Amino acid sequence: MRRMRRCTGAVAALVVVFAGTTFITAAKAQDKSANSAEQDAKDTAREYYAKGKKAYDEGLYEEALEAFKIAHEAKPHPAVLKSIAECQVQLGNMRGAITTLEQYLAAPQAAGKKEVKKRLAEIKSLLGTTTFETTPQGAQIAIDGRLIGETTPATVEVPTGKHEVTFTVDSYEPLIKSIEIQNAKENLVRADFETEGTRISSPAPSGGDPVDDDIEPGDEGLYPSTAAVETDEEGPPTLFWVAAAVAGAGLVSGTVFGTMALNDEDYWQERHKPETKDAGRRNAIIADVSFGVALAAGVTGAIVLLLSRDEQEQGETDAKRTKVDVYPLAGADAVGLGTTVHF
Repeated sequence: MRRMRRCTGAVAALVVVFAGTTFITAAKAQDKSANSAEQDAKDTAREYYAKGKKAYDEGLYEEALEAFKIAHEAKPHPAVLKSIAECQVQLGNMRGAITTLEQYLAAPQAAGKKEVKKRLAEIKSLLGTTTFETTPQGAQIAIDGRLIGETTPATVEVPTGKHEVTFTVDSYEPLIKSIEIQNAKENLVRADFETEGTRISSPAPSGGDPVDDDIEPGDEGLYPSTAAVETDEEGPPTLFWVAAAVAGAGLVSGTVFGTMALNDEDYWQERHKPETKDAGRRNAIIADVSFGVALAAGVTGAIVLLLSRDEQEQGETDAKRTKVDVYPLAGADAVGLGTTVHF
């Protein structure tokens, strides 16, 4: 018994040691993985920050802006925001630069906030509130060849200095104006397409039919004029399609109720239930009526189709004399439709 207790205690100790070793190994592996990911992020940030600085020095501000953004996404740091803001200034996106620097000032760990506030004030001084108005309204606005995503009337912040504004609206040629935006002042730019613009003229109509112009005098009877040619070809009249639809519905209804009647008859022969016999008779009558309607509608449609062709050949006068009457028929054991054609 003592030996068993000693063995059990030894096994328990080994399990504890193994579990502890496994936990420590997993924790080390996790820390190593985290450190590796952290190092990869730092390497990516350094690589793209260096690319952004090189592109900025070469005057490639769009490439520099993209590289700085990737660096900041990989490893966010307030210092990168200042580089992003300077790229935005160079690209004329003053409002974006202001937003970026305000984001920098909101970061608790950001250093040199005094200098950034001064730079922010400088950038704000480079903007002038400008209102664009046109007659008619709804013109697209492009400043220095770049659309600003607004239509007139619109009030936006525009960098101070001289610019070329292009207004574009339907039915007019683009209207270009040279402006100079000043700071600390409400700038107003107006454009009147009706007095300053040029309408887009519609293409002139063609001057006659070249086929008729080529006909020699005296040959008018040999070549029919294209203007006199009329296409009287029409499809079947509406009554034909109505008759066809009724015939189709009758066939479907007759088939369904005929099948039900046959099933009721088989069931009655097996069980001899009166209600089954009555249901079978009722379904049989409905089937007969449906087939009768389908037949009458089919005959009517065929007659209407033939008459419509005769109308095209004989003219409207004869067509008006023709009359088709469709009426129901009912007897002791059957019902249906009758058709009478009056010429």
